[in-house]
Amino acid sequence: MNRQKINANFRIFLIIFFFVFLVSCSSSQQTIVSKQIIDKEVIIPEKPPELIMNEIRFEVQNLEILLNKLKENNLITEKQRKEILDNSKKRNNDLFQIVLSKEEFEKLSENLIEIEKYINIQSNIIRYYENINRKNLN
Repeated sequence: MNRQKINANFRIFLIIFFFVFLVSCSSSQQTIVSKQIIDKEVIIPEKPPELIMNEIRFEVQNLEILLNKLKENNLITEKQRKEILDNSKKRNNDLFQIVLSKEEFEKLSENLIEIEKYINIQSNIIRYYENINRKNLN
């Protein structure tokens, strides 16, 4: 009799287990998995315009020429000029200066503005592709 009770209890347990299993499966949503190749259209931004730079003429002057010009325009005295030259010779330094005219300086300024525009355009293109990659990863 004990064996019959154990078998009966085991059958009841199996019936309850399958019933709970079937009920829990029926309440879940069915998931369909399929493999598809999805083509995503990536918009390619326009290339930035070619960077066109103005030609700039730099003039290089040594210290002596510069000091002579300063003296000619009464911006320094002869004593100051000689003192600066002597100090330079003592240090064994040949000092030079790069000189730009007003027009050349304006060209240089325009070139820097163009470089900044070009870098900003390139940065925007890079950000665009970074955003696309972030969306594709998510």
